[in-house]
Amino acid sequence: MVRPAEDGQAEVLRTLEVLGRELPVSATGTVEVQGGRLVVEPRTIDLGGPQLLSEGLAAVVRELVTITHDIEGLPDGLVLRDVEVRPAGFRARLSGEDVRLVP
Repeated sequence: MVRPAEDGQAEVLRTLEVLGRELPVSATGTVEVQGGRLVVEPRTIDLGGPQLLSEGLAAVVRELVTITHDIEGLPDGLVLRDVEVRPAGFRARLSGEDVRLVP
């Protein structure tokens, strides 16, 4: 699940299997657009365990909670340019030329 967090960031909540054990993971990070793709990159990761354990495993699970997502269903020629995290969700800015919108 991805939801808005403080300071214009997003929070990713997941359960990951790490070393044969399922751990709840909460990662808070930036949301940006790279090459027309939505990227949520964690800045802080909490594995729900002791701080020493969380810090040690954070680097290992960072790649597992980084989200890179293509926006599907956009008409040809329409490209994601920017995204902003808001309390009620996300606001996206798209642009394109000669885009045909069909109901």
